[in-house]
Amino acid sequence: MHRAAFAAILSLALGCALFGEPSVPRGFHGNLLENPGFEAGEAGWTYPVESPYWGNFEVVESPVHSGRRAAHLRLRAGPEDRTNAVWIEGVMQEPVPGRFPDVVGGFYRVERWEKGDDATDLYLQAVAIVFTPDAGKIVAPGNPAAAGLGNYQLRAYLAGLDEPPFLLANAKVAFAGKGPPEPGRWTYFEIPLREEFLRQWGAVPSGYQKIRVLFEARWDNRPPGSQIAADAYFDDLFLGYVDAAP
Repeated sequence: MHRAAFAAILSLALGCALFGEPSVPRGFHGNLLENPGFEAGEAGWTYPVESPYWGNFEVVESPVHSGRRAAHLRLRAGPEDRTNAVWIEGVMQEPVPGRFPDVVGGFYRVERWEKGDDATDLYLQAVAIVFTPDAGKIVAPGNPAAAGLGNYQLRAYLAGLDEPPFLLANAKVAFAGKGPPEPGRWTYFEIPLREEFLRQWGAVPSGYQKIRVLFEARWDNRPPGSQIAADAYFDDLFLGYVDAAP
């Protein structure tokens, strides 16, 4: 895969849409996501049900980017709602492709985006987590204390942030967008996943057990009593491969 092709992908991810809104990258093929447009409801999608910081998603018929359905993530915090300092809602799949994917992306939309203080981090992100027994060697080579790490990841911020809300030893970060999202419109995003892992982790993942891909709306660092009201939607998601454009 040529670096020039991925440079073109990243320029689109940062909002370069001079010739109209794309729906997938040029040359895209082999979508690894089941039911990527939620037309079959929740089929193929789940979330980390074991986590106390995660809530469920719902599939709705409006608004949608295309077709008849999209995923809705409803965030509410306040005296009569959730009081957590951290809360996440999102959708997740865990494919096991033989070759690491080139690109991940899709469309998001927000209809409401309100937080009651400046300390709270309210944002959208896409995350790719690689599960492998070799994670410790990749994250901290030569450090025996890292041997127990079971994964390493890339966290791509889509909207709502200007800097990372926190850092993790086994995570690198990238920005596909900065600042608050624009309400009432579908926004295309695209992350050159293979290139970012190579650039930030030094190698393209291989020999992994699975890849966990998540599309999230969340808050972190919420002070007690602060109110949050946000509605986010995802549709027409993709994870797959890109042929080099001429």
